[in-house]
Amino acid sequence: MPELPEVQTVITTLNDSHCVNKKILGVEVFAPKILKNCTVKTFTKFIVNEKINNFSRVGKYIVCELSNNKILLIHLRMEGKLFCENKKEIAEQQSMSEQEYWNLIKKLPGTEFSNLHPYAKHLRISLSFSDNWFLNYYDSRMFGTFHIYQNISVANIPELTKLGPDALSKEFDSQYLFSITSKTSKSIKTLLMDQQNVAGIGNIYADEILFAAKLNPLKISKQLTLKQCATIVIVTKKILQTAIKAGGTTFATFASANSKIGSYQTKLKVYGREGKPCVVCGTILKKIKVNGRGTVYCPKCQKL
Repeated sequence: MPELPEVQTVITTLNDSHCVNKKILGVEVFAPKILKNCTVKTFTKFIVNEKINNFSRVGKYIVCELSNNKILLIHLRMEGKLFCENKKEIAEQQSMSEQEYWNLIKKLPGTEFSNLHPYAKHLRISLSFSDNWFLNYYDSRMFGTFHIYQNISVANIPELTKLGPDALSKEFDSQYLFSITSKTSKSIKTLLMDQQNVAGIGNIYADEILFAAKLNPLKISKQLTLKQCATIVIVTKKILQTAIKAGGTTFATFASANSKIGSYQTKLKVYGREGKPCVVCGTILKKIKVNGRGTVYCPKCQKL
């Protein structure tokens, strides 16, 4: 699942794309189940002829601000990808006309055209602009969500009011973290991954953060000291900012706009490295389950 650095990478790329400051001319919805608070007809009426002003992020959510005080709220979930693409360029790469390309796309999913486009068979929603540009949403598992809102501030969007402070915000500090850890017997990894406590941290970065903080992922949260909470906050911001600079982590299928992949996977210290030696002490890394999630840690560096 794309976490904070990956979503931020998508946001940055989209804000530099041909989709910003352009009017949406048409909509194709191939998977209505992704629309969570509207029908295809309502969504089409809501979004056609509006202009995309800006993309921003709250936790793992993508906020697409439109003209006329409208907001399109997107969550990529497990496999979602949002690309700004030029249909003409893609068609030329495949030596076919634009219409031939689009006719094939409309037959998907269910038809294999693996050489047509790396994610073609998973196209779920497509917004069209002028000059052959499209904002295309691909999702192999269709867990992603689209919500629409009008005349409401971002802070008051129902899905966002449930979130804790963003992991890179000033509100996420040692005092705040200590205030919530001191009240629960949940493991520290479970607490960090709960978006109601802090928004943006998922399985990959929770493992990396706790390794950097030298804390066992099973450690009971209320046993943490204020100093340990401060360490968690410091390494969290450092790791996430470094991952953003690297374009996120491409572990499995993440890719930002234009199919670009991240490179932070080359810097991972524990996640995905079970059975390999710890980069600090050489002890073989172990993998366990924490609240149902695969978790890798160093038995020596992260003693319970």
